[in-house]
Amino acid sequence: MDDSGKTKHNHEDGLDMDDILPTVGEFGTYQKLMLWLVCLPACFPCGFGAFNQLFMADIPKHWCRVPLLENITTIDELKNVSIPYEDGIYAECKRYAVNWEEIIQTAGGSFRDIIANTSWPQEDCKDGWVYDKSEVKSSIVIDFNLVCDRDIYPTLGLVALNVGGPIGVYTFGRLNDSIGRKKSFFLCLTTLLVGSALTVTAQNFWWWAGSRVIVGLTIPAMYQIPFIICTFFLYANRYSRPEL
Repeated sequence: MDDSGKTKHNHEDGLDMDDILPTVGEFGTYQKLMLWLVCLPACFPCGFGAFNQLFMADIPKHWCRVPLLENITTIDELKNVSIPYEDGIYAECKRYAVNWEEIIQTAGGSFRDIIANTSWPQEDCKDGWVYDKSEVKSSIVIDFNLVCDRDIYPTLGLVALNVGGPIGVYTFGRLNDSIGRKKSFFLCLTTLLVGSALTVTAQNFWWWAGSRVIVGLTIPAMYQIPFIICTFFLYANRYSRPEL
């Protein structure tokens, strides 16, 4: 009577992972595959999502654009004449405010005979900037002209990414307990893909910054969830084991 009741009780309760792991091995082949094929690969999208912003917001060398001179001289000659040169570097946010047609005529029509005069008046870059793309081919700084009086904007983009982090950790932490960690992980991955797609298609800075908030929601939740799942298959007697 007691044996049959005990057998019935065991069948109803099912098997407990905490009781099985010490017998089959707490860090065997299955657990190692989980670590190498689930946990570690999960670090890559999280790492790319977090650190690629440093490259997206890279600031190349730049100087004021002078449309009138672009087609009649080389870049080096243009900078030597039209851009103030102080302390061994060319100004990034100022240019000489002079009548270039008059100066060229005074020089006899030869641009190479013009010598920059440091007493010339200066002005801001009213016609935009020229960027040195020898190292940085593309970035949000180039696409949205985030230099000079807008140089704080790349930092705001980093703030946007980090604002999403704590919100995502709390939100996905709650989802882990309500819908399970596997579903929560794929929802986190979907969120990262949506945020990345919006980043690629951004048409202005605020669109881009908003997309970085969405990407930030998944950092660091993207790699935390798989690691938490794996911990319940490693030395499980040390942990409680809620629904995965």
